[in-house]
Amino acid sequence: MSGPTIESVRASIQDHLKQLKCSVCGEALAKEIDGKILVEKGELHAEWGYASNNDGVVHHLDLCESCFHLALSTLKSRAVKTLDDDTAVSESFGIENHIE
Repeated sequence: MSGPTIESVRASIQDHLKQLKCSVCGEALAKEIDGKILVEKGELHAEWGYASNNDGVVHHLDLCESCFHLALSTLKSRAVKTLDDDTAVSESFGIENHIE
């Protein structure tokens, strides 16, 4: 008795990736380029612990580029209002590393 072939596993993974959608707008997160499936997504994720009012709750959203930047813009705007200092929030707000 033989198990699944590498080709069948690869096809199954590619099918799964093609089904990934943005949690907000439903846009596909995978694009096929030169026969390869590339997933481009941002994530919003939180796992709340004992000290939180949401103990045990896990939030996770997969976001397309457009929805991610909308969420980031909203958070940046709130940070500016909360900090009450426009210089405290730069254009690089939320960026850990820029890869070229």
